[in-house]
Amino acid sequence: MNALPVSLIVNRGSGSRRPPALIEAIVAELAADGRARQAFTQRVDDGGAEVFVAGHFHASALQLPVSPHGHHALRVHAGTATSMRWRHGEGNGFNLLAFDGECLHVDGHLRGADGFQPQWRRSCVRSAHGWRVVAPERP
Repeated sequence: MNALPVSLIVNRGSGSRRPPALIEAIVAELAADGRARQAFTQRVDDGGAEVFVAGHFHASALQLPVSPHGHHALRVHAGTATSMRWRHGEGNGFNLLAFDGECLHVDGHLRGADGFQPQWRRSCVRSAHGWRVVAPERP
């Protein structure tokens, strides 16, 4: 499995005076284990990666592991969008991430009779020590 470092860029539009905001993320197909976990941990310790995004977890999860240097990174695990195998009591789903420059919103979508619908939202704010989850909310 490969882990891919990416930068997520937020374009605030042509009328904004603020520069684009960046989040450095590690994106992996599978959950954070093996080489992907090592890559993420190393990038967090180096002061780079802030978010680890992974899928194929069969259950959505939002975690705030702390690096050895006390930095709160963010791990976002998505469920599986197209599987016949349900695990952990969660059906097919995916997460939609949106960053507004100050807050990262994670919207969990689950499949129902009318297709995929937003079911929950968790918002995280970034500080000098990493991420902090603010109260979960429904979209």
